[in-house]
Amino acid sequence: MRHGILIVFLLIFAGCEGKVGPAGPAGPQGPAGLQGVKGDTGSTGSQGVKGDTGNAGPAGPEGPAGPQGVKGDTGSQGPKGDKGDLGPEGPAGPQGDPGPEGPAGPQGDPGPQGPEGPAGPQGDPGPQGPAGPGGGTTEPGGNDRDALIALYNATDGPNWTNNDNWLSDAPLDEWYGVSVNAEDRVYGLELAENNLVGSIPHELVQLQQLVTLHLGWNNLTGSIPPELGRLQNLWLLRLNANNLTGPIPPELGQLQNLESLELHDTELSGPIPPELGQLQKLGSLSLCCSDLTGQIPPELGNLQRLEEFWLSGNDLTGPIPPELGQLQKLGSLSLAENDLTGPIPPELGQL
Repeated sequence: MRHGILIVFLLIFAGCEGKVGPAGPAGPQGPAGLQGVKGDTGSTGSQGVKGDTGNAGPAGPEGPAGPQGVKGDTGSQGPKGDKGDLGPEGPAGPQGDPGPEGPAGPQGDPGPQGPEGPAGPQGDPGPQGPAGPGGGTTEPGGNDRDALIALYNATDGPNWTNNDNWLSDAPLDEWYGVSVNAEDRVYGLELAENNLVGSIPHELVQLQQLVTLHLGWNNLTGSIPPELGRLQNLWLLRLNANNLTGPIPPELGQLQNLESLELHDTELSGPIPPELGQLQKLGSLSLCCSDLTGQIPPELGNLQRLEEFWLSGNDLTGPIPPELGQLQKLGSLSLAENDLTGPIPPELGQL
């Protein structure tokens, strides 16, 4: 049995592959070795004593590696042709000189000016008549003296209660009721209770430095000139207690520096202009005891500095605007003797 195992071991060992040589193409495969004869299987006997393990036989010599096939030579690359040389750049042609500018043609001489005819004799100025009602617009920047003369003539100046120095050559600040600033421009005109009879002239718009205009308690008639809305420095306008008629000019809403507007006790009619709600510096608005109609504009709720608001004694209709509850500085509100309807706004409780 041991001989049979030894024969098989030698055959297996002899068939082992030799040591791997350096990498190269595989050689041709050798013929397969003969298969050993298989021994007969012996009968199973009693288990004998285990013998010592025999020494391994020496390794057989390494078979030579098969020759590597020869690789064909790579063909050589053909030579690159030479690049031709760039030819030289030709010189630029010379620039032609500009032609001379032709001379300008001579200017014709102006014809002689004819002699000026003699001026005709100036006639003597006639007396200035009273200003008529209405009329064209007078632009700002005119002469302050001329504006005062227009007022004097339009309101029966000779019969004023006091007209000291009016129409004289005295400085304007010596005219009764007139105040001037450092630039000798009229800034104050106070002629209350002075028996002014007639209409307010639109020439007052020339008094561009005017700050106060107080013509109350007189006998003025006609309408309020809309040009007064262009007196941008005006902060006090009192035309109360006169016989003024017509509507309140919406142009008065342009007086951005106005703090007091008093038009009460007149015959003014028509609606209250909503433009008055633009007078952000207004602290006192008195329109009572006149003939105003229509509804109270809710825009008047924008007058955040308003402290006195009097509308009583008119013919106003409709509801009380709840926006009046926004007048947080209001200390006096008079809406009596009108035809107002509806509930009292609860917003007034915020005042």
